[in-house]
Amino acid sequence: MTEFDPTAVPAFPVARIQLTAYGTATVNGTPVPVTGSGSPTEDAVIVVADLARQEGLDAIRAQAVTPDGEHLMVVTSDGHVYDITPAAEPEKKGRRKGILIGAATLGVLALVGAGTAVAVNVTEQPAPVASSTPYKPPGAGVQLPVLAPPGYSQIADYAIPLSKSSEPRALPDGRIAVTGTKLQLIDPDTGKIVWTADSAGPKGTDVHYSVVGGKPVLASASNRSLDLWPLYLDDTTDVPSTSFELNTKADVSYLGSSPLVSLPSQTVGFVTADGIKTRDLPVTATAVFAADDTVTAIDSKTWWSVPLEGKPEPHPLPKPDGAQSIVLASAADDTHLIVVWDTDDDQVATLVDLESNTPVATAPVDDGAVRDRDEPIRAQGNATLTLGRIFIDYGKRPVIVDLGKLVPSSVDGNTVYGTQDRDAVVGTVNAAGVATRPFTDEELPEDPALPLIATTDRVWVMATKLDQRLLYALPLTEGDTE
Repeated sequence: MTEFDPTAVPAFPVARIQLTAYGTATVNGTPVPVTGSGSPTEDAVIVVADLARQEGLDAIRAQAVTPDGEHLMVVTSDGHVYDITPAAEPEKKGRRKGILIGAATLGVLALVGAGTAVAVNVTEQPAPVASSTPYKPPGAGVQLPVLAPPGYSQIADYAIPLSKSSEPRALPDGRIAVTGTKLQLIDPDTGKIVWTADSAGPKGTDVHYSVVGGKPVLASASNRSLDLWPLYLDDTTDVPSTSFELNTKADVSYLGSSPLVSLPSQTVGFVTADGIKTRDLPVTATAVFAADDTVTAIDSKTWWSVPLEGKPEPHPLPKPDGAQSIVLASAADDTHLIVVWDTDDDQVATLVDLESNTPVATAPVDDGAVRDRDEPIRAQGNATLTLGRIFIDYGKRPVIVDLGKLVPSSVDGNTVYGTQDRDAVVGTVNAAGVATRPFTDEELPEDPALPLIATTDRVWVMATKLDQRLLYALPLTEGDTE
């Protein structure tokens, strides 16, 4: 029997495994489901092995990016892992150390996930040679010029210069997209630039993480084109874009995992690896979001699953008692539809599980809590979001909560940052409602800084220092944030 040669595995496709410092993993930008194996790395390998099987391949290459560095490997369809990271020169002859992937050194491990036994074999590698110049985060130790959120330091871990129109955007793996002189991705822990776009940069002012043709990309739409930058390439420097021409009346949105191109005359555009392909929508329907070569659209009585190929499939739209016209339809994720309805007195919001076509949460909310142009503000690593002035948990225990006068800027789990009566506040949400407290009771020269992105151990706020826009990464201070 011929011995398996991992170096003979084709160079493409390459699965990207991202392991964060927070103990989570993604594969090609999609969060990895937890199987109970005890390690996010092991769960990620299960996903990559399944990708190989779906592609009809015996093995697939993978690039694992961890807080400790970058590693290359080959994963077979039955789950064996071969480390192919180029060897660095050892410090001393014969001295070798185990390579770290995630939080632990992996030797030969047995995994059981989704009924499939997977063996993981990682070959030890020599210790890398230390750099002679230690990395220093940009702006480390600088002071945020306005008051930080409660529980977070005024002194930044790092501060990133931004262009005048840049809107920082967090990716599912934790990296943050910013635009300075170029479109860049930074490591959330260090502020180090880990990916750069080509010199052209985005033509639009906003950049989004999305999935096209099953591959993770950054997407930016202007009034003339949709530009896509691949996130799955080995080379992460000056990554070139692919540009698709847009109709001048096209509207591009990113509520689902794929970009949605809404066009006039009941037409919708599917963004594929080969370009934008159009399909007719049912005459009464409005497109809401796109995912997996399918657009979800609704009218007052029906939600439609519109595939790239095949006929639209209608489903009765669950309608709560007292509901009249639809104010807004949005998406929590690819399988949960949010519908806000007008009633005689106020509004009512519903979260619909599309897989079972059942409402899993319904709540009355104040009139005007949601407007027809509101978009979700999603939490990092949590199944929570805000839409207008409502909070939605679409995880294992779905709930909808009216936030009252709180206007959100960011959300982390059940913590919401925003303004209330023009004061900066932090809100704690539970099923009964929201409790808010101000950032401070003191009179300040300038308003406090509201975080644009929040996680359990750091917030990112944007402020101007001497005419320069900076994104400040602020760590937790000692003690509780409450």
